[in-house]
Amino acid sequence: MIAVAVSGGPQARAVREAADALGIEIILYVPPETVRMAGVAALRAIEERLGEPLLVDCGDRADRVMAGLREGLRRFVYHGDADLFERLDDMARQCGGRVHAVLDLPLLRPDPPVCAPRALEALMKRWREGGMSDFDTDAMREMRWLNEPPFWRIEDGVLHVRSGEKTDFWQGTHYGFHRDDGHFLHRRRTGDFTASATFEGCYEHLYDQAGMMVRIDAGNWIKFGIEFTDGARHLSTVVTRRWSDWSVQRLDAASGPVSVRVTRLGDALFVQHRPADLPWAMMRLAHFPPEPRAVEVGLCFCSPERSGFEARFTAFDVGEPATADFH
Repeated sequence: MIAVAVSGGPQARAVREAADALGIEIILYVPPETVRMAGVAALRAIEERLGEPLLVDCGDRADRVMAGLREGLRRFVYHGDADLFERLDDMARQCGGRVHAVLDLPLLRPDPPVCAPRALEALMKRWREGGMSDFDTDAMREMRWLNEPPFWRIEDGVLHVRSGEKTDFWQGTHYGFHRDDGHFLHRRRTGDFTASATFEGCYEHLYDQAGMMVRIDAGNWIKFGIEFTDGARHLSTVVTRRWSDWSVQRLDAASGPVSVRVTRLGDALFVQHRPADLPWAMMRLAHFPPEPRAVEVGLCFCSPERSGFEARFTAFDVGEPATADFH
């Protein structure tokens, strides 16, 4: 079974017809940006016309889950506060529904959101025959967006992205603002792990940034990678425990791909980097809450001073801890 992202009633019907024609079992998945724009009442109306339930991803918005339950929706994804998740799931179960913490199915996202039956059938055939890119089928299988960007695509195994207007992750310190609208493509991971990514970006404006993030919620996270400041690329790490701090180190190379990785062991996160094929080098050793054991880990990018920052991610991997040699 796969989840297929839909953006409205006509596309949902076309996706269902294409899947039935091919004999592929699917769930119609509504991503957070569509939930925000369409509203839960409109989604419930689509359900009634189709005669089947939608899987509605409310992101970290508990109020949208509540509103959806009131409208008659019964299947949700919610990845906000853990205590609220338990309460929301209990309420949904009492109505015969369910709230999921993750989208635990492969996600097929028609891009652009086409409705043409032949195009949808061709896309599903390609998925069934294993013809999607490695990044699509492996890295993207269990991933979802927090603050989906206005543009992204996967081409030849590379994730290409473009940022929205003045996006950032930052909490308070020095600048006074609290921002949680950066772009974060993530999956859930429980326990200790090592996660790594390789990427490059068109760093041109102050604070353009790309890299990785490990996140519990809006007030507890770490992001690390490359950030443009003082006219140059810098290795950058921001650790947030209610308030953000920031550490940077200027890079000698003006361009080119960089790899970063993070290892979680107990109450510590060990962040490393390497340009090209050089050995891994330390960026930061930071405390990170050992509980909850489940966190979100993935790729992030922001452009606090503009829109249109472009980056490309060529690799992403999460697995067992690769090192315990913190120094």
